[in-house]
Amino acid sequence: MRMLGLIGGTTWESTIIYYQRLNEMVQKQYEGVYSAPLILYSVEFNHVLTLMNNNQWDILQNEFCLIGKHLENAGAKALLICTNTIHKIADGVQKAVSIPLINIIEVTGQVVQNKGLKTIGLLGTRTTTEDPFFSNDLKQKFNINTVVPKPKDHQYLHDVIFTELARGILNKASKQECLRIIKEVEAMGAQGIILGCTELPLLIAPKDIHVPVFDTLELHIKAAFQFLTS
Repeated sequence: MRMLGLIGGTTWESTIIYYQRLNEMVQKQYEGVYSAPLILYSVEFNHVLTLMNNNQWDILQNEFCLIGKHLENAGAKALLICTNTIHKIADGVQKAVSIPLINIIEVTGQVVQNKGLKTIGLLGTRTTTEDPFFSNDLKQKFNINTVVPKPKDHQYLHDVIFTELARGILNKASKQECLRIIKEVEAMGAQGIILGCTELPLLIAPKDIHVPVFDTLELHIKAAFQFLTS
């Protein structure tokens, strides 16, 4: 197996799932007692969130580039940034290292394209839905159009993610409101829904939605597992 370097803590609620699922998949793949060869760098998320809120993405990119280099020097053969939002600076991190970065947007876009969908709904943090980095990648690399929630719902989703899900709080009322937002996005032409935040699958499951659902957390983990075992 090949060593993976994970940049996590963004948030730790979803980073735990990366660690758990990768080890579960390795254990299932091989006979005997196995675990996944991983190096985890868990950032202090309040610091990261402060830089994001202050739009200091240049500082954040420099810090993540340095972390990526540390993980490469420690023996990682590929990197994962364990969050969607920070993929705004993924290209910069990739340029700073000589090992591949398994990009969550590209992994998701490939699966959506393979399903033959042309228009996809995107839910996530305010940065993910308002900044074009995610939707541009889907359009330019996979010819997929993106539909996002109405502007008034961007902040609501953002708040649910950071004030509830990031703290392990699962609220039934919040789930129902998220499902309402998803129905509106479907009505705007979305043929499927991307859960474009690694915390959203803690609240929303594919069985809750009638169109195809693309769980970026699980898709990212599966791509990482394929690299790890190849």
